[in-house]
Amino acid sequence: MQLNHVALNIHQENELVNFYQNILGLHLTHQFELPEELSLKFFGMNQKLPAYMYTDNNVYIELFVHDQPVRPGVAHLCIEISNRENMIHKCNDHGYKVKRISRDNKPDLLFIEDKAGNCFELKEEKK
Repeated sequence: MQLNHVALNIHQENELVNFYQNILGLHLTHQFELPEELSLKFFGMNQKLPAYMYTDNNVYIELFVHDQPVRPGVAHLCIEISNRENMIHKCNDHGYKVKRISRDNKPDLLFIEDKAGNCFELKEEKK
């Protein structure tokens, strides 16, 4: 089995550039609109949904824009990056929520969120 992509909800289209391009470093591969009839059948939402596929050629994230609240609970995506501190500075500079939990004899736990509440755990890339 191999993961193909992850789909997330976002509230505003400006998050595409502000968070997914500028913070996570992903790029747009294509965009489309999910028709009302498919939106209703799959997700119980009777509306057209703009959708955008982003990638860094390893991770693929499909982003649907609509105003429904995101309630992730413990759901999150864990990503490995080469410089966590640089990512934290970018998040702080652009007003994105950062959670850091210090641990004895282990690297800090780091989580960031987009404006819709989608949560990402940051791990340092293994070398």
